[in-house]
Amino acid sequence: MHLLKVKALPVAILLCAGIWLAASGCTPKGSPPAVPTEVQVIDIPADDGTNVVIAWRRFSASTARQYDIYYSTDPESLTNEKFRKKLEPVTRSVQVATPVVGDTTANKVEGLGYYLVLEEVEGKTPIAKVIKATPENRDSLESVGEKIIACEHELAPSDVDNRELRFARGKFFRITPPEGEPEPERTTIENSTIETGPEGFVIEQGKGPLILDVGLSDKELQFRLAGDRIEDFDPENSALFFKYGKEIISLVTEKNRYNLSSEIVQTVIRGNIEPGSEYYYLIVAKDDKDRTSETEMMQFTPVDDPPMCPANTAAVLDTIDGRLMITWTGYDPGLAPFRDVDRYEIHRFEETDTALIGGELLGTFNPDFSASFIEGDFNREDMFYIASFDNTGQRSVSQPFGITPTRLSKPDMVDNLALVDVENDDGKALAVRWGNPKITLELNIIDPSPEYTETELPEGYYLIDSGEEKRLVHYEPGDTTLPERAVPVFSAHRWIAPETFDVSVRYKIFANDEHDVPYAKLRLDGGDWENDYQEVGLFTFDNLPAGEHTFEAVILNSAGREVENPEARVTQTVVIDKPGTIKDDAPTEMVQVWRGNYALIDTVEEKDSVVTEVFLEGPPHFEPTNKRTFELAGLRGILARQLQNSWPDSLRNKGEYYYFVRVFASDGAYTESDILGPMRPQSQWFHTEKTMVLILVILFVFFVNFFLAAARKGKRFYLRPIAGIAHLDEALGRATEMGRPLLYVLGLNGISDIATLAGLTILGRVAKKAAEFQTRLIVPCVDPIVLIVAQETVKTAFMDAGRPDAFNEDDIFYAAGSQFSYAAAVAGLMVRYKTAANFYMGMFYAESLILTETGSMSGSIQIAGTDAITQIPFFITTCDYTLIGEELYAASAYLSQDPLQVGSLKAQDMLKAIYMAVIVLGTVAMTSGFMWFVNLFKIRLEQ
Repeated sequence: MHLLKVKALPVAILLCAGIWLAASGCTPKGSPPAVPTEVQVIDIPADDGTNVVIAWRRFSASTARQYDIYYSTDPESLTNEKFRKKLEPVTRSVQVATPVVGDTTANKVEGLGYYLVLEEVEGKTPIAKVIKATPENRDSLESVGEKIIACEHELAPSDVDNRELRFARGKFFRITPPEGEPEPERTTIENSTIETGPEGFVIEQGKGPLILDVGLSDKELQFRLAGDRIEDFDPENSALFFKYGKEIISLVTEKNRYNLSSEIVQTVIRGNIEPGSEYYYLIVAKDDKDRTSETEMMQFTPVDDPPMCPANTAAVLDTIDGRLMITWTGYDPGLAPFRDVDRYEIHRFEETDTALIGGELLGTFNPDFSASFIEGDFNREDMFYIASFDNTGQRSVSQPFGITPTRLSKPDMVDNLALVDVENDDGKALAVRWGNPKITLELNIIDPSPEYTETELPEGYYLIDSGEEKRLVHYEPGDTTLPERAVPVFSAHRWIAPETFDVSVRYKIFANDEHDVPYAKLRLDGGDWENDYQEVGLFTFDNLPAGEHTFEAVILNSAGREVENPEARVTQTVVIDKPGTIKDDAPTEMVQVWRGNYALIDTVEEKDSVVTEVFLEGPPHFEPTNKRTFELAGLRGILARQLQNSWPDSLRNKGEYYYFVRVFASDGAYTESDILGPMRPQSQWFHTEKTMVLILVILFVFFVNFFLAAARKGKRFYLRPIAGIAHLDEALGRATEMGRPLLYVLGLNGISDIATLAGLTILGRVAKKAAEFQTRLIVPCVDPIVLIVAQETVKTAFMDAGRPDAFNEDDIFYAAGSQFSYAAAVAGLMVRYKTAANFYMGMFYAESLILTETGSMSGSIQIAGTDAITQIPFFITTCDYTLIGEELYAASAYLSQDPLQVGSLKAQDMLKAIYMAVIVLGTVAMTSGFMWFVNLFKIRLEQ
């Protein structure tokens, strides 16, 4: 009884300590996340009334990681927790800032005499104002504000002190200018030099960089001289604020911590609301401990707006061939996901039609259209207007606009235009392809060791940076016209042109998937060709003499032969005399790909009802012969050479598709192709780019069956010797002579691991030899199922050796279930029993070095086998013999002589022989330029 009281004493002490800590406020306090503030509902303009944006202000100190927006037409479903659980909220996740414990002494600003005054704003977070105290305003500041004692540039932990966390709006910086005279700074002006002109030194166009040693502008000097302070952020001087200051995250007073940094968080309720209905909503903030806080219930009513009035309208009449092109913008591109447009109508305007409801209809267009040539007879005095209709029939019209005569270009239609079913896919894609392979070069010229000559400038020179150009201007002392941002220039460093440059030539091949053009070759100044067999896309030339050089590149196909078309070859002669980049201007033509198909309807029976599921909504009023009813599938540069359309599984083979393309010039004029199609995407039963895989599988199956049949007939095959297995008897004999036990470890994985199964096969051979030599065998297991199999394996081996009486079931036992507990148990067995030989066969992890080092220290002979690549180095270092990778499985066949395993092993050996031959031949082929042989073995596995 007395003993129980003694044991209970420490518990009582700890309990009392816990009560005292809780009473003193030292336990962590948990508070719910901050309630979202300044919540507002933004109606998305020109939509169908099924979308609204809900936005609110979130401060960085808030612990909320998720916001759930609940909405309903019934307010009771929000106030009743039982009903609310049945609602599906709109969820918005946010990144929670990580608190930082910093050196608070560096943030002390009490001596600066600043006060925080809050300006209350109805319905919003108060605005923070930081005011410096003076003898005149100190009394009033103490009555209406709080003295700032510290500012924090990182988010402080919530339990750093007992101050109350509050929120306020404001962006302030702690400005701490460095002491002493400012050091000169360096600014670089590319492709410039400094020369002497009639008005003194001037900056002129040059070939290399010009480096100027400059001082500080008067504006920056005044900013520095203002001293240590807290200042309201000024966007116009943002560079100075970030150079000399740090943004304040929180302001600390005697009683409160005011978090200032915030962001506007917003999310969209999309498609699940009805226009005109009154909705009630609230926002629930949730932290990582599932503590919540919520706003009060609010209301919104979505509105089905009419479509946006077509803007940027223009009618351009080609003065050469009389073509009339009308262009417009039908919706805000930033609101494209919410676009509610059914069609556009172009009308000829009549002066009597002041309401814009009549006039000749010139064309009806799908919502994706924004330009079209109009056929008909037109006068230069004609005017037009465009009407936009949404899906409920609401109508908006543009202002009438007239004709502008001009000269329109007529871009050429792309060559080799074709609609194709994508090869080697599962029937999910079609592609529009065009053009021939084209190659372009980009030269990057580098001065490897730049050198400069320095020029001292007289006093009075300033650098004026207008944004568009930089000028050197001389001002006399006291000149009032000196710009406040002008910086004094002390000296200039002019670049000295070197005799040699380093040049890297990057080539780019523009081709579609049908073109067999993996790489290119290049030569310099008519010299030898260099092939980019590795498809790096880059050639480098070091110490290239300055002057004129010619680079010639040609596209090669997979067989290493030159591609025969003019665009597949490029010759570029350049003068290399300065650092920089030289590249061809990209073509300005763009290719629009338009697609059309009927709306596809699928009827699915579900229990007793019939559900109609629309899995693809085609363009409204689609007609295969009317291009104006097509939808825009994509926009590509003309060098892209293809556009591929892919569909999910539910849309595979669900109808016929039609396409046409438009080629646009830089002035907006275009050329239109004929309609391509119809075509359905089809799946291919054989992937032609995996032919080599099929060949290797067939060879492997043939070899396996051949050697398996031969082994079953009793044929003995030569199996390559394995050092670890060849010395197995040596290890067993050593244990017998020393009178010490054997230790066999089967790794840490379960019975489903192939390495464990191989280890069990080898265990059978070791157990049989141990029974013959009358040597004790210890097998600690980490998995219960492996334990049962190991016991049966050892028991069977002892019976096969004629020594069932020597079998001790307790020597095969469960050691531990966790990794390092098992490692400690096995290491203890080695030390305790001084095992003569240790076998490690199976899958191992970080415990491998612990086991083998312990065995090495105890003087055991050790044989290991594993296919764990990361552990093989440790086994090789600490074990006498190691079965590396597949040698573990070969050892299993070697010992068991099972025909199935032997046949499989021999088949693998034959494939390895083939691999070795192919590697040798491939090396010779690549060295000799026979790329057709190398490409026979290229396999694409990504499709």
